[in-house]
Amino acid sequence: MRACFVALFTSFFLFSVQAEPTDGFVSDLNLGLTLNRGNTENSLMNIGLQTRNKTEVGDFRASFVYNYGETTREEGDGTSTSFTSTDNTKAEVQYNHLFSERAYGLVALSAFRDELAEIQYRILTGPGLGYFLVRNEVWSLAVEAGLSYLVEEVDNETDDYAVFRFAQLYERALSENASVWQNLEYLPESADFENYLLNFEIGAQAKLNGNLSLRVVLIQRYDNTPAAGNERSDWSLVSGISYRL
Repeated sequence: MRACFVALFTSFFLFSVQAEPTDGFVSDLNLGLTLNRGNTENSLMNIGLQTRNKTEVGDFRASFVYNYGETTREEGDGTSTSFTSTDNTKAEVQYNHLFSERAYGLVALSAFRDELAEIQYRILTGPGLGYFLVRNEVWSLAVEAGLSYLVEEVDNETDDYAVFRFAQLYERALSENASVWQNLEYLPESADFENYLLNFEIGAQAKLNGNLSLRVVLIQRYDNTPAAGNERSDWSLVSGISYRL
């Protein structure tokens, strides 16, 4: 948790210059690959697709991310053992409709699965309200709140319940070719605040040339009541290239 707040406050003091806003659909294909070879062989692949359409009264965004990792270890007797180290997928869709310059309504849908965390599926959907504390051509800071419905199968047991959703979203243009962002989402069960999810993300992207950019994202997923035998917190640092379609 301490790292989340340090990252949040650090991002507020990054130097920025004015960047021109973009209109219409903007889509990016994100690819990442990490390979380690030696006594232990690791392979980690990341692929994602995101699209966004901002207009004067609305903001539509959708994304899909798949992460897969495999580790092979050489044993002393010459044999090798392979196992999956990462296998998760996340898809999100959200539409914001502006009521005024700063206030907006929203509807969101997300789906998540994680093989190693024994999350067969976790689907969250619901409406909400949002408000821009700051909104200009350089940076924006918004807060959101709403009531959503969660349906999940974890450790082969299904469950469904209402959750409150509280979120904070931050974006800043560092230049015409570079930007940073940071999101924080808190999802407590409406009937039991001890059962909650916490999602944190901070990232940066800088154009290399043409349609290619370098992209680095730090993600934390925290589940206060995980499946038996699993850790509450999962961290991942993903770096790769992004191609503007």
